[in-house]
Amino acid sequence: MMSMMDFRYWRCVMKNDRVCPNSEINFYLFTPERPYSQWVDVRRTGSLERCGWKKARKNVFVVHGFNGTHSKSPMSVLRDAYLSRQDYNVFMVDWSPLTRFPCYLSALSNMK
Repeated sequence: MMSMMDFRYWRCVMKNDRVCPNSEINFYLFTPERPYSQWVDVRRTGSLERCGWKKARKNVFVVHGFNGTHSKSPMSVLRDAYLSRQDYNVFMVDWSPLTRFPCYLSALSNMK
């Protein structure tokens, strides 16, 4: 039973439960008409359309790495480059609680 629980130490989190959606992973949608951060509730049907998502556009998911967030550089540069094309729905995935410094080994495990 112990192997199924999350392991927390210092500021680090080692996820073992693999529950989806996970409360420590957030999705933010940016569109050409709405180039600001909009949290998407992945549990609710219709939340994408309310945030301005368009089916006709291509979708891109940008995921930060170790010790990053969805709003730090170079993530914001990538986001803005896609938005300048006018034909993308840009999803920024923020899993920063699972990638904090100095928790590199936890972050590697949490990528699953």
